[in-house]
Amino acid sequence: SVPTGSEDAYGFKSLRRNQYEEALFRCEDDRFELEMCIESNRATMRTLQPLAEEIPTMTDEKKRALVLPETLLGPIHRRCIEKIYGDHGDSIHDLLKRIPGYAIPIIYERLKEKDKEWSHVQSEMNKIWRKVYEQNYHKSLDHRSFYFKQIDKKNLSSKGIISEIKELSEERKKGQDTKTKLSKALATIPDSKWTDQHTDVDIVFDCQDQGIHDDIYGIVAYAADEMLSADLSEKVTTFWREFYEPFFGLPKRKPTVKSKESEEKDGEDEDTAMEDREAGEGKDKDKASDDDKKSGESSGDAADDKKGKDESKEEEDGEEEEEEEEEEIESEIDEEEEEVEDEDEEDDGGAAIPS
Repeated sequence: SVPTGSEDAYGFKSLRRNQYEEALFRCEDDRFELEMCIESNRATMRTLQPLAEEIPTMTDEKKRALVLPETLLGPIHRRCIEKIYGDHGDSIHDLLKRIPGYAIPIIYERLKEKDKEWSHVQSEMNKIWRKVYEQNYHKSLDHRSFYFKQIDKKNLSSKGIISEIKELSEERKKGQDTKTKLSKALATIPDSKWTDQHTDVDIVFDCQDQGIHDDIYGIVAYAADEMLSADLSEKVTTFWREFYEPFFGLPKRKPTVKSKESEEKDGEDEDTAMEDREAGEGKDKDKASDDDKKSGESSGDAADDKKGKDESKEEEDGEEEEEEEEEEIESEIDEEEEEVEDEDEEDDGGAAIPS
């Protein structure tokens, strides 16, 4: 395998990766390293487990007499023990040879602790790695992204285009035969009738699809109509038709297409304006008639109110007159009764004196 980032040193240009692929490969390297540590640790545990379970049942004499077989631990197991104990790895290997009965249980417990620790780290790192994969996987599929921007920037720059034209021009000049060079040399003689001028071009971009040019012209004309005044819009479209397209060898476009479209658009706008105007006048007439109707109704209501008020006033006046008449009649009746009473009293007094 080749370490990540060292492809150029080995000459593997086809394996050059972009930044998103490098992120994915870095995650894969980390996962591989962690899984190798966990698996080698578990392999060492499986190797030492039978002795670690048997040693606690032994006596001290058997523990001292126990000899570790030389083929029991392989290079992977020894490297795992050295990775756990670091600088003390050699001394641990020495203790395994001299007193395996006392060293194996301690080393086995240490391996179990490391297995739990690394398993927990792996579960936490899986969450981070999952996010990295989600963010970089689809972008890493663009295998040309490393060279794409550089190539485009180089090819589309003015310097790059000019250098390409120069190279093609030099190749074309080299291909000319001696006769052509001689005939063109004669053109420099005064009063020469040489009329064959150089009309060949050095570089040509062929685009046979006329629909692309029509779409471009439509976009330019629409943008000019929307963003510029009528005069400036006409100047832009005229410049495009009469200079830009003929400059690139395109057939000259007729302005009638554009004017016809504009006339249709203007006619539609005028029709819309007339309809809006008629609708507005109709609304004004309806509003005026509604106002007249409302004013007539309000005047009729006012007259009815006035008439009702007059009638109620007359009724009140009639009631007041009737009340006054009743009061006069009552006063007359009271006066007559008083006169009758006075006469009766006089009659009673006259009759009493003779008795």
